Amino acid sequence: MTFQPTTSTPIARNASLDAARGILMMLGVVLHTANIYCTNGGWLVWDTQRSSAFDAFTELIHVFRMPAFFWISGYFCALTFQRNGADGLLRKRLPRLALPLLAAWLTLNVSQELLMAAARGRDATDAILDGVPLFHLWFLVDLLFYTGMAALLLPLSRPLAHHLQRLDGAPLVLMLPALALLSMSFSIAARATGIAYEDVFGLTSLFRLATYAPYFVVGVFMYSHAKARDTFLRTPVAFIVGALPLAVIADHYTRGPGGLTAEAALAVEYLMIWISVAVILRLIHALFHRDNRLTRFLSDAAYSVFLFHHIIVVALGLALMQYPIGAWPKFLFIASVSLGLSVLVHTLLIRRNRFARLLFNGK
Repeated sequence: MTFQPTTSTPIARNASLDAARGILMMLGVVLHTANIYCTNGGWLVWDTQRSSAFDAFTELIHVFRMPAFFWISGYFCALTFQRNGADGLLRKRLPRLALPLLAAWLTLNVSQELLMAAARGRDATDAILDGVPLFHLWFLVDLLFYTGMAALLLPLSRPLAHHLQRLDGAPLVLMLPALALLSMSFSIAARATGIAYEDVFGLTSLFRLATYAPYFVVGVFMYSHAKARDTFLRTPVAFIVGALPLAVIADHYTRGPGGLTAEAALAVEYLMIWISVAVILRLIHALFHRDNRLTRFLSDAAYSVFLFHHIIVVALGLALMQYPIGAWPKFLFIASVSLGLSVLVHTLLIRRNRFARLLFNGK
């Protein structure tokens, strides 16, 4: 499978990655709706009608969704840097991330917090004064950090380009374990600080940054290293059949007191995640390798859908809790309606209004 024409020079924007980013962001609608009906609970809305199938469903999606998203983000970050330099990267990417983060946080998230306070009989003022969480916007904070670091470090990495070129010839059998080792190294380094799990102003943590940084870094690297990228994306599709469940099983062994068993399980989990990311990107490329109206729509609408769907899912989840119609009918209804309404918001408001597009799409 050829992801792009194999070349040692930087390549143009890739339609399949635009589609992949859109699909992964829209998959948040499915994931957040499924959270309502998981048996383990713990989400913002938790219906009394549940199914263990949603537990497995959400765990499987978690394996690849955000790692693949950060890989793609790193790839496009490198593309923007190659075209515009460090200053251009900051000029183009920071508004694209910061404006929707602030706009959605101050409008959608505040409205959602008020909605939840009303549903729980809590005083609205107290709910707001206690602080409005980021909820689903957390990834924008991490991307802001990664983008800033990329603008700082990418100009300094040019002397290393010749040495990094040697990695292009690595076979898949060595590449996948090496990527798992990279993830382990980031995780161990973060945890060794002793402050890995401390919240930074309630916005992020060192551990979370270290968890997703390897995917972003490898996405940056593979933008300009086509041979390594093509090798990675030739990971056999059949591997995902075992990789997804093994990642979920390994994750359960990483919890608890720790020790060698937990560290070995974490290494296995990272290997399975890297395999899953490669296969997911390969599959989406096979389906959406041409630039057409569908790929452009997925790319254009995904940001709006992700920002707006969350409050719709919460509102519908709260509204349907009193009706004993079963978890699956509720799930299908909420997911489809939330996606449809979010697309309508994008089509009728965001896309047509320059100010709204700036606030909620950053452009």
